Amino acid sequence: MARSLTPSRSAARIGALVGVAAVAVLTLTGCIKVDANVAIASDATASGTFGFELQKDAAGFLGISDLSSFEAAIDEGALTDGEELETFQECVTSESDAGYVYTCSFANASFTNPDDLWQISKNGSNIVFTMTNEGQSAEDAEMTGLLGDAGMGAINVTVEFPGPITSVEGEFAEKTSDTTAKISASMMDTLKVTITSEESSGGGFAVILVVAIAAGVVVLLIVAVILLVMRRRAGTRSPEAAAEPTEAPAGEAPAAEATATDTPPADAPTQPEENA
Repeated sequence: MARSLTPSRSAARIGALVGVAAVAVLTLTGCIKVDANVAIASDATASGTFGFELQKDAAGFLGISDLSSFEAAIDEGALTDGEELETFQECVTSESDAGYVYTCSFANASFTNPDDLWQISKNGSNIVFTMTNEGQSAEDAEMTGLLGDAGMGAINVTVEFPGPITSVEGEFAEKTSDTTAKISASMMDTLKVTITSEESSGGGFAVILVVAIAAGVVVLLIVAVILLVMRRRAGTRSPEAAAEPTEAPAGEAPAAEATATDTPPADAPTQPEENA
């Protein structure tokens, strides 16, 4: 089921779902799962998806027995402590074998409200992504302590930046590539993450320039090799080819070749003349 939401709804109110479903943690582990994908543009706006899945067993504690009652709880704000979800343009409910899923999309959205699940700002030529969660209260800690390592569930946020990431601060966050990072934590963890990146890759012109220079060098090398080969061929012509007589122009007699008998040596003896 798809529905359009007003621009004044807040993503951070999903945290209220944890409070509403806290009773379920006494018998369940990981009853809520939150997943988000955020693609940040160079102007500090973002597009992506945000959704949460509520386990069916946990939903029973909230009076939710099927997809219709889950949708009604969303519409009435029962799962968001009376508050509506901000920023999202379209949300869709669905059902899996394990639970009920609520997925929302957003496009070119600004996240500057301190109550948002995350905040995105621009500082000079840098993009700054901040995500905080107060973690569990003393009452929550007492409840989750009954279950040892059990907890309310997990939150996973994948963030794609418009330029290279320059710093990642805080627990539960890791850089997964030059321009992407992932935040993975329990709903009950205290979360203070700040990730900074450049506003753009800035490498497009540099790459083109390097390719152009490389192509120019290759062309120059090819020309140099051709000239060298031509020079060597000109300098290594055979003596026979150099001594080969040239053909006389039409209408002219070819020049007579000199022979050893044409002109006797000056000191050669003369033959006596015979009497007639």
